[in-house]
Amino acid sequence: MKLLAASLILVSALPLSLEAASKGRLYNLTTGDVIVFEYKNKWWSGHGPIKGTLPGGEKLEGEFTTVPASDSAWGTIWGQGVTAGVTTTRISNAQPGSAIVSGSGIVIQCEYIVSALSAHGHGYCTDNHNATYKLMF
Repeated sequence: MKLLAASLILVSALPLSLEAASKGRLYNLTTGDVIVFEYKNKWWSGHGPIKGTLPGGEKLEGEFTTVPASDSAWGTIWGQGVTAGVTTTRISNAQPGSAIVSGSGIVIQCEYIVSALSAHGHGYCTDNHNATYKLMF
């Protein structure tokens, strides 16, 4: 009976821990401004919402998607941050992903890689005003 009660408590707490918010930062590589954002990887699905705030206080909202490692057309934005002309990237033990946020006349698109082991990642982003960002989470 004690085992059943403990199991029920654990199961009831599980959704809270699996949807916990994590934080990351976007560093503008020209101005040095930092955008802090929060994301939720719902049920470890590799997809979820993103919310952030620009240095001036404007709100950003969007979403992200991470997929299993593969060779694809992923890497266009990544290539702009690392070396011009790169169109694909393959990194072992890492999962590529894309994200987009928008608000107040700005749209920021990102490409990133995340470790399948640690859930930490990094990438590069561009916005509709031609700014480039380094993404860390």
